[in-house]
Amino acid sequence: MNKIEIKFRNKAAIDRGTYLLFTKEVSLEFIKECHHEKTQILGIDGFFLRDKGIQPSLEHSVDFSELELEEAYQRSLEFLNQQPEELFFEVVCSED
Repeated sequence: MNKIEIKFRNKAAIDRGTYLLFTKEVSLEFIKECHHEKTQILGIDGFFLRDKGIQPSLEHSVDFSELELEEAYQRSLEFLNQQPEELFFEVVCSED
């Protein structure tokens, strides 16, 4: 877990130990903190909360691992702003 994840752990809507899921609003804050700390955003994974647990949504997930820092930041904001409010997100970022 990197320093941003540690900082945001208490804001997680769902803490699965190995990964944190955030609301859309907190995910946007997380991404802004990544940008501030110059931490590379590698991707965003969307999840639905269902009666039977958490369901990943490939339709609401994206990979930015091949993008430069600034482009990944901008595309992350654009992507999240287009997503439904009821989803939860894991923001995958570099470890540094």
